[in-house]
Amino acid sequence: MRIKSAVVLLGGALGAFASALPIDAAVGTHGALPVLAVVLALSFGRAERGADLRRRLVGIAAVPVVAVVAGAVGALLRVVPVVGAALFVGGLAGAVWLRRYGPRGALAGRLLTLPLVAMIVVPVPLAVPPGRPLWPTALAAAAVALLAAAWATATSLAADRLAERRRRPPAPATAVGASLATGPIAGPATGPTGGAGPARGRRSEMRPIPSTRMAIQLAVALVGAFVLGRVLTPGHGTWAVLTAFLVSSGNRGRGDVVWKGILRLGGAAGGTILATLLSQAFSPGDPLAIAAIFALLGVAAWLRDYSYAYWAAGVTGALAILYAYYGESGPEVLAARLIGILAGALLAIGAAWFVLPVRTSAVARRRTADALAALGETMAALRSDPRTPHANWEEALDGLNALAPPLRALRTLRPTPLADAIDALNACREPVRTLVDAAGDVYDRAPLRREVGAVRSSIGGVRRTLAGRPDPDAAPTPPGGPSHPVETLELGAALAALGAHLGTIRAVWSQGSLRRAL
Repeated sequence: MRIKSAVVLLGGALGAFASALPIDAAVGTHGALPVLAVVLALSFGRAERGADLRRRLVGIAAVPVVAVVAGAVGALLRVVPVVGAALFVGGLAGAVWLRRYGPRGALAGRLLTLPLVAMIVVPVPLAVPPGRPLWPTALAAAAVALLAAAWATATSLAADRLAERRRRPPAPATAVGASLATGPIAGPATGPTGGAGPARGRRSEMRPIPSTRMAIQLAVALVGAFVLGRVLTPGHGTWAVLTAFLVSSGNRGRGDVVWKGILRLGGAAGGTILATLLSQAFSPGDPLAIAAIFALLGVAAWLRDYSYAYWAAGVTGALAILYAYYGESGPEVLAARLIGILAGALLAIGAAWFVLPVRTSAVARRRTADALAALGETMAALRSDPRTPHANWEEALDGLNALAPPLRALRTLRPTPLADAIDALNACREPVRTLVDAAGDVYDRAPLRREVGAVRSSIGGVRRTLAGRPDPDAAPTPPGGPSHPVETLELGAALAALGAHLGTIRAVWSQGSLRRAL
């Protein structure tokens, strides 16, 4: 996340924090509601980044209702732990399962997830004195959720308006863009070039479908976290549950979960140790602790895109300071927290690896198919205006790159063809930009037109290989082409580079062993 985006998020969180202060004073939750407002504003602002106004308004309307339900679940976790835990696990697993219904299902899942996780991070029911009814606090939490969503939306919309003056118009949603929004593996890619979507049969072969598999994995990890947290660290079970969720969330296949587990385990442990030591500086109820939580979450939101370890460190560190605010601090609780973090991370990794696993190679196949579909559309649009398909190509490539870190790390230990294929597709980025910048000139010259046609044919061949329907008689576009005059030499070199990179990708995906990789 760039610094400007982080400033926008922090602006919304600051407004939500200030708006929640009088509500907190009125109901007497001793600072819990302002912290809840910060968590919701940061989460909502990040989840809805790039969404249109209609989707944002739906989120604003829905979040308060879900917040009341989440508050009830939080209260049940305190009064009837088994029932509360069952509802919590069912809510988060159901949110993942809803991805099967496309963008609307993914939106509903996000709106369900945010308040539930916020209630774990900021247990507002714990701030209610014994004997006081919970319903005033529940209504206050709903009001705070509404304010947080409104602030996050207002600041992000204002930032979008300012940014539109300096950038190209955003590309409308297409089949490629929508498929990336629905989860790691989406519906079949289609496009005007390269034939039918390459993974048309792949999705039907995986039973249950990936969204169901990931929902079951998350449920198993969370149930195990509740049980082990209660057995190993009585009174500190939140740490195991939160870590299991952090490691499992955004699951892009089992390799990704292992990688995030390592990063988040290290980040969460480091953040907890640091925050536990820092919390000694705050007495229970100290307003400076709230300020520290705000700062920690803001920095974590800024650094999240650089590494999951930073986000894990920020969230767990903020939680440690929050509990210190309520009087739970000291070195004696550090060991229990670290045990909970370790247990949660191992449970999430184990569930992703052994319970209906989604192989990283399957996710990479799907996202490679999406990127190639967008690349084919971009090449087809070179004769007119390729800006919209080019934006979709860049978006699809970014989605594929999200899979790269664990594969590149594995490549330091042994050969990893999947990482090579992702690097080859990334190497296409600059040649494609060169062609898009000179879109009109490409089709003005017959030699270039022929080479564009050869590249499009090669894209189709790679997509058929991905679908398991290779054409043995087809050959990749050769790295060299006809000689070009000086004025088109750069365009000819770009087309030749595309042909060479596509040949590398096709060679990698022709290996049958990839079906069992990672």
